Amino acid sequence: MWKSRTILLPSLFRCRAWGGEDVYALGQGRIAADAPALVLGPGTGLGVAAVRQIQGRTQVIDSEAGHIEWSATNAQEWSIYQHFRRSYPRVSVERLLSGSGLEGIAEAIALHQDPSAAGREASTISQLATEGDCTLAREALEQFCAVLGSFAGDMALAFNAFGGVFIGGGIAPRIATFMQDSPFRQRFESKGRFRESNQSIATKIIMHPQPGLLGMAVCLAEGLGRLATENSHEYIERVTHHGPSYNHTKHTIRQPSHPGSGA
Repeated sequence: MWKSRTILLPSLFRCRAWGGEDVYALGQGRIAADAPALVLGPGTGLGVAAVRQIQGRTQVIDSEAGHIEWSATNAQEWSIYQHFRRSYPRVSVERLLSGSGLEGIAEAIALHQDPSAAGREASTISQLATEGDCTLAREALEQFCAVLGSFAGDMALAFNAFGGVFIGGGIAPRIATFMQDSPFRQRFESKGRFRESNQSIATKIIMHPQPGLLGMAVCLAEGLGRLATENSHEYIERVTHHGPSYNHTKHTIRQPSHPGSGA
């Protein structure tokens, strides 16, 4: 279960409306304001949910889609699948699209090319790949992006996500420029008869440093009925920048007073 999704998802509407440095676009595509949006969160796990606004209110459609079974599409992916299958009775998409998943992908490739490179941590793989110092690491990260693109494209079809596909989590923002030149978008669009449909959908990485806090601000603003006012933009910015200590007349968000009580 992706515990932060409740407060993260409302921040999508701020990202969609104001853009700028909050998001990083991958390829082309448009955003339909009244259509469902999709958020994926590859990190320690893989969160997936859809979100839309109905009469100015945010509605979240929760899911456990990250646990859908993964299918290989080529010889290398079949080899990777067999590698994961030796460790797990069932290979879900989350097994690959997480920090440990990147490590498993790299290990599967290394066992066929350079066994001495097996056993690297995800952070090391990402660094070597983005700096261009290791062909194997780059191949592993490209494969990770390819799997993410295929899965994101499938989920876009499942949810009719013409409101855009937004990628959060702890991995994508760190490799945003790498993803731009990776197979991500090509695999996202490669959906047979629905290629044109997916080509029209925007895919973006959430780059805001505090998307969870931003989501809390949006939720609070909705609760206070402030999103309909002309100052809602300033209100959300103020809560975001002041952090958990921000006070409002009868509504207070305070930092936990004792250790261990945080999120």
